[in-house]
Parts: sequence; structure tokens; C-alpha cells
Amino acid sequence: MKAPRLEIDLGKVAGNARAMAALCGARGISVTGVTKGVCGSPEVARAMLEGGIRSLGDSRLANIRRMRNAG
Repeated sequence: MKAPRLEIDLGKVAGNARAMAALCGARGISVTGVTKGVCGSPEVARAMLEGGIRSLGDSRLANIRRMRNAG
């Protein structure tokens, strides 16, 4: 039996982040990208930042450390 597998399109993550940052930014709202669903994946976090998100959050300190250690 094969294990479930999740594929993440980082380009779409960046595009969605860009759209949300622009939409909210035009109204004076800052956006925090939350990486809880991807266990603090540095690649997903980087895509969010490239899309214009300026802060990241997660529910677990270990995930925050993981992102911080990855730069």
C-alpha cells in the first residue's frame, strides 16, 4: 500500500501570497503567513515571503526554529 503524498506547487503558494498581500495591503492590513499545515516547511515559508508576506507564524516552536535555521 502506498502512503498518501501531498504535492505543493510553490509557485502557486507565492502567487496566492502575492494576491493576498496586495489585496490586504491596499486596505492597510498586514498578512501573516501560517505554516502550521506544512510543519514549518522552509520551502513553503520562502514562497510566502517571496510573494510579499512579511511575517510568518506557526503553532509549534519547533517549526519556527526549523524555519529560522533554514534562513
